[in-house]
Amino acid sequence: MINRLRVILTAITYYYSWTVASCKAKFVSSPLIYCFFPFCSVGGAEKVHLDILKAIMDIKPSIFVRYKVNPWLPVKENNSLFDENIAWLHLFKKYGKVTFLSDYLESSRLSSIKTAWIKGKIIGAMNAKKKSVLFFWNDPFVKSILPLLRPRVKVIDIIHNHKPDDPEDMEYLNMDVVRRIDKRILVSPHLKTFLKKIYSRNNIPSDYIDRTHVILNGVSVASLPALEKFDEKLKVIYVARNAVEKRIYLVCKIANEIQKMNLPIAFTMAGPDPDNWQDEGSDNITWLGLVSDENKIMELYSVHQIFLLTSSTEGMPKTMIEAMAAGCIPLVSAVGAIMDYVKDGFNGYLLPAMPEDELIRKAVTNLKNFCENPILIAEMRINAFETVKKNFDINICEHLYRRIIVPPSA
Repeated sequence: MINRLRVILTAITYYYSWTVASCKAKFVSSPLIYCFFPFCSVGGAEKVHLDILKAIMDIKPSIFVRYKVNPWLPVKENNSLFDENIAWLHLFKKYGKVTFLSDYLESSRLSSIKTAWIKGKIIGAMNAKKKSVLFFWNDPFVKSILPLLRPRVKVIDIIHNHKPDDPEDMEYLNMDVVRRIDKRILVSPHLKTFLKKIYSRNNIPSDYIDRTHVILNGVSVASLPALEKFDEKLKVIYVARNAVEKRIYLVCKIANEIQKMNLPIAFTMAGPDPDNWQDEGSDNITWLGLVSDENKIMELYSVHQIFLLTSSTEGMPKTMIEAMAAGCIPLVSAVGAIMDYVKDGFNGYLLPAMPEDELIRKAVTNLKNFCENPILIAEMRINAFETVKKNFDINICEHLYRRIIVPPSA
């Protein structure tokens, strides 16, 4: 009896929410754009999402964030990093109203009723408008509502990367709903080539690849900052979040080797929690922890000569592009689309992703080479800056975002 009553209440809630949202949407003159993102924490993907929201902010998009707390981190770590999980919430709020879906889907009380409410609200509003757009990054909740949306609702997704442990993961690539997706934004040509192979293997018609659009991650490009002198020490910066694929421990090992060789090199770590890594590092590492202020990050880049990245997988790392725009030379893993823009010995150095011992060895060799040949710094930083200026202008990227996401004549 109780279960039957719950089912009835859930259905009533859904249709009531659907009706109210549908009526309200009909009185909205602008197109309806709903954006779904997993987090509003500090990260490269989140920066790209903010760039997208900025490009369409005049349309006043509704922003749905799936998680308030990262469910893939241990409970203890999540408690200590709660501020990091929502560190950029204020930036997302600049571009539209933010709703946390976890407040509905994972509610401790009346979760089925609350889930019905938010689903009815979203589906009712989007189906009521002639011009409505659903934009998302991989999200099971979004996939669950796609069959309930009218065909006229345009569905657009973005792919930043493929999973490192399973490069053909269909869920992450949204292959289970690929026929319902009208347009796909890819952050690099590398991903488009990869996706063509996946489509072919899974019997997806070749014309579906025409729905994909490559938009590189953009940055603001001004002028090349003056070269910071390193008469005493060469300065290396690492900027990344706590994630397995970033392989922070390799940076610690590189720093340890540098210290053993007594080379005048200082490392700065921005992002990783010092409490988790400090014991593995050495005296030549300065641990800053989370740095959520973008201006502060750019200031850090401007006083360092080298940007270090040891990831096992990447799409097109926004941190690397920002560092290059500020005059940092990339010393980075040869993964993802990085090789398309970092040319070994010209505008940076590429490190082998595997084996890890070889990555460490080459990183140490390259850093030693910079110390012994400082003229390389002056030459390569110019080449790095020009690469960014030529390929990653944020103004062009924002124009492309808008052209793809906002319906015509809006």
